[in-house]
Amino acid sequence: MVAYAVFQIDVTDQVRYSEYAKHSPRIIARFGGRAIVRGGNPEVIEGRKIGNRVVIVEFPDRSAAHNFYHCDEYQQVMGLRRGAAEANGIIVDGLDPVTWAGFVADSQARRSVNT
Repeated sequence: MVAYAVFQIDVTDQVRYSEYAKHSPRIIARFGGRAIVRGGNPEVIEGRKIGNRVVIVEFPDRSAAHNFYHCDEYQQVMGLRRGAAEANGIIVDGLDPVTWAGFVADSQARRSVNT
């Protein structure tokens, strides 16, 4: 099952952060990952803003996400990010389309909030 690494980042030194951002794509790709969100301008629609940039990376599974994050090369590259940004990161499991379709069907059967 796919897994996602989700990072909320507050960039404080754009020049130094840009150097970090040049290195991470090759490492992500080595573990079968691909960035599906890699940008700024997050719009808060609920809760509070955490950072000025969001990065979401899709991996084939949770193990690949962990292996990417903990590999020596990425840990070394993260040194470029330290002092240039504060980050919160999580890994979450994806949802397969069949399960989602079941949730949608159940929801459609409950057309009223009271049912």
